[in-house]
Amino acid sequence: MAVRLQKIIGVDKKNPHFSIYTDTAEPGNLQVFFGAALMEVVPVDKSRPEFKLLIARLYNSGMPVKPITETFGIARTTMSRWGDALRSGDMELLMRALAGPGAPRKLTPEVCAFIEVRFPQIYKETHYIYSSLIPSTVI
Repeated sequence: MAVRLQKIIGVDKKNPHFSIYTDTAEPGNLQVFFGAALMEVVPVDKSRPEFKLLIARLYNSGMPVKPITETFGIARTTMSRWGDALRSGDMELLMRALAGPGAPRKLTPEVCAFIEVRFPQIYKETHYIYSSLIPSTVI
């Protein structure tokens, strides 16, 4: 059984190491090669963290931005934000960068933890109005 790969981004003078292919049998995945070695297989879904982290790693490795932008339609500023967040090592910054633009989450991890602790007690006491009681106990 022959594997048929279709080149998405190949090696050239400016990018001597990384090449990206799709397998015609599995068109929903990207196969990333470092030289001749398969480095990883990532789903082709711009909303998936695996895809975003791949783009961040390629950006941080110094791969030219133009082929990535032309192939996947991702802005240079977005790649830069993902790459900088990955390089920082700060998990909160990385999660915010991968979550995308917009307002910060209204429910912080601390608030969620408080709700998880208080919910069973509040729900047991008042089945019908528990959703109105939880916000008042958080504030």
